[in-house]
Amino acid sequence: MKKYLLIFIPIGLVVLIAVVIMMAAMYSTAPRMSRSLNDYPLSLSNRQKSVYGGYIAYKLLPEMFDNTPANVVTKPFARTYLKDDRMQNGSRTAYVLLAKELYTSNKDVQEMLNYVEAGNQLFVAALGFDSAFLEAFRFKAEEVDYDQDNSLKIAQQFVNPELQPQSFRYKGIVTNTAFTELDTAVTTILGTNVAGHANLIRITRGNGQLFISLNPYTFTNYYLATGNNRQSLEHMMTYLRPEVDALYWDEYYKHLTTRPPSDDFSNFRC
Repeated sequence: MKKYLLIFIPIGLVVLIAVVIMMAAMYSTAPRMSRSLNDYPLSLSNRQKSVYGGYIAYKLLPEMFDNTPANVVTKPFARTYLKDDRMQNGSRTAYVLLAKELYTSNKDVQEMLNYVEAGNQLFVAALGFDSAFLEAFRFKAEEVDYDQDNSLKIAQQFVNPELQPQSFRYKGIVTNTAFTELDTAVTTILGTNVAGHANLIRITRGNGQLFISLNPYTFTNYYLATGNNRQSLEHMMTYLRPEVDALYWDEYYKHLTTRPPSDDFSNFRC
């Protein structure tokens, strides 16, 4: 009689294997793309498998938070915060918000402050921010001039020498935006661009932290499908606690092209 060995593989591991296979496939076909990498739109959506979509990041994030599933949010932050007991009453949740440019209402920003000060962690990656967000968290950013001759450009560097490798490259779009004003009493620089200008920071407010990246391209499919760039995402998430009661992935702000009505707007644009 033949004996059969049954092998049980955790669902999370199956998903991770599938994502890794997709990464390899994307990377192997990338050099044959008919369009310039500069011509693809920055989507960041969790459903988009396009060059600058956010599908891979969305699939990988739960693995970095002890397999906590990511709750997809499609409403403004304030509305979600006021209706979700885990966000209001807890202090062990993480919220990931990616956008080309971040447009918020004053109410959204106030609830973001409340959320962070209660001990939660908010991670925001965007190219530009509106005035309400800039003023609330006391920072400024703008484009800085520097060039990279190599087609395989350095997209992100990390300050902590214990995070190896410290530099990550790819052939896609690399932003020139850097922080120009920071509240040094509450801010820690975590990463820089190739010229050494800060583009990744942690701001401590109350019992929690706000993380800001000026390089949302490091969350895109093409970036994460290149070489060992998955480790870049792991490096960023290392600064957030892995044990969370809830993990949130925003799908609301990345689709906004103007600030919500009823609020004065003065936009910072890179």
